[in-house]
Amino acid sequence: MMIKVFFGFIVLFLWILLFALELTILHIIYPKGIRKATVIFYKGWCKIFGIKVNVIGKPSEYQPTFFVSNHMGIMDIAVLASVLKAPFISRGDLASWPLIGYMAKLQNTFFAIRESKYAKKQSEDLENRFKKDKESLIIFAEGTSTEGRHVLPFKSSLFQIGSLKMKYGKKEEFLKIQPISISFTKLHDMPVTYNERFFYSWIGDEDLFPSLYGFMKLGRKEVTVEFHDVVSMKEYNHRKNLANYCHDVIENTVSLRLAGK
Repeated sequence: MMIKVFFGFIVLFLWILLFALELTILHIIYPKGIRKATVIFYKGWCKIFGIKVNVIGKPSEYQPTFFVSNHMGIMDIAVLASVLKAPFISRGDLASWPLIGYMAKLQNTFFAIRESKYAKKQSEDLENRFKKDKESLIIFAEGTSTEGRHVLPFKSSLFQIGSLKMKYGKKEEFLKIQPISISFTKLHDMPVTYNERFFYSWIGDEDLFPSLYGFMKLGRKEVTVEFHDVVSMKEYNHRKNLANYCHDVIENTVSLRLAGK
C-alpha cells in the first residue's frame, strides 16, 4: 500500500505541474479553453485519489448562476470542479500560496477578503463578475469545512447578492441560485463509518499533506453530488429566508445520503 500511495503522489505532482503549464499556455493563447481544461484536470485528480463521483440532477443552465454548496474539505473542490464549469469564491490568502495561488488566479477564482475596508470594493467586483462578465461562481456557504455529518448554518450575508437583477434572455430576473449537496457515501462499496469520514474532511489547522495521504491510502471511494432546484430571491423575498432554504435542502439531502437513502 505504501508503494502504491507513493506512486500516486508522484502521478499527482506531475499532473499538477502539467496542468499549471497548460493553464499558462491557455491563458496566453486561448483563455476560453481554461474551463474545459479545469474539468479534465479535476476528473484526473479524482481518478488518482480513487473517487467515483455520482451525480444526481443537472447543473443550472442559467448563465450566470450562483452555486451554493456544503463543505467538508479540499476534495470538495476537485469533486465539484470535475462536473461543473465554474470558478470558486475562495478565501483571500489562497492567492499567495505557492503554485496553488497562481493556478487559482488563472482559473479566475474570486478571492474574498474579509477586512471591512475592502467590503465595498469586494461587493462591486462580485456584482461585476455576475452582471458584466456573466460568469457563474461556486461558494461554500458554511464559511469553513466540517466532518460532513452536519451542515453548519449558512451566512445570510452571502445571499445578499441574490437581490441582483440579471438579464436572462429578454427577461430581467433576480440572480439564479442553485443549492448543491456533497456527501462522502461509500468506501470499498460499503457505507462510510464515522471515523472514516474524517479522512475526507480537512478541518481547522490540520496539515494538508497528511490529510491527502490518509485519504489516498483508503482506496475506492464514492462521493454523491446532487444539484437541487434553481431558486431566486423572488420566491423567498429576503436573504435570510433564501439562506435558510438552501441550508435546509442541502442538510436534509446529506442526512438522507449518509443514511443510505
